[in-house]
Amino acid sequence: MTDRRHPPERAQHRPLAPAGLRAVAAHRTHALHKPADDGEQQVGERETEHQPAHASSMDAIIGSVNGACGRTRLWSRPRALGQDGPVASYSVNKRAVARAKRLIDGHQYVLDSVWSDAQPSAADENAYLESRSWDEYAEWHLGLTEGATDETKARYGFVYGDFRRVHRMGLIACQFRAAEWRHKEIELAAHTLLQHLDDIRV
Repeated sequence: MTDRRHPPERAQHRPLAPAGLRAVAAHRTHALHKPADDGEQQVGERETEHQPAHASSMDAIIGSVNGACGRTRLWSRPRALGQDGPVASYSVNKRAVARAKRLIDGHQYVLDSVWSDAQPSAADENAYLESRSWDEYAEWHLGLTEGATDETKARYGFVYGDFRRVHRMGLIACQFRAAEWRHKEIELAAHTLLQHLDDIRV
């Protein structure tokens, strides 16, 4: 016999989401709470969990250029002088800027290239240094790492060419990498050279 003083509660039925949305929600819940297996990296999941809702416009530009270039070394954060120290600081290499301008004036440049392929590799750098001086090597880099020893690769950053010609994509890479990590003087030097190249080629 039913107790009229306490009528049975009615179950509240919520409308079901479409099957596709339910599957996505279940997958996300599983991904966020999935325990890490031995040796399995969960970095991507943790980054997704804490990622800002909206990326900045600069991040979007860097991401698109980075994907086009295809080389992690190009857009990786500039290493500090110590492994766990702050980001390295750079000053403008005025001799490199002067050389880049001379090459542009002499039409020694490449307008369209895949910079990830054209950018000198470690083997290219070693081969260049076998027949050229450190001073010549330095003139291919817009930045000088503050505190680094002269005549070491760590001293020079922001390469803009292939040891023969200026690459427009190399200058763009220097500009955006410097902008990303707020090396303002390097960013402006690369921007000025890029504008000069674009004025010359017209």
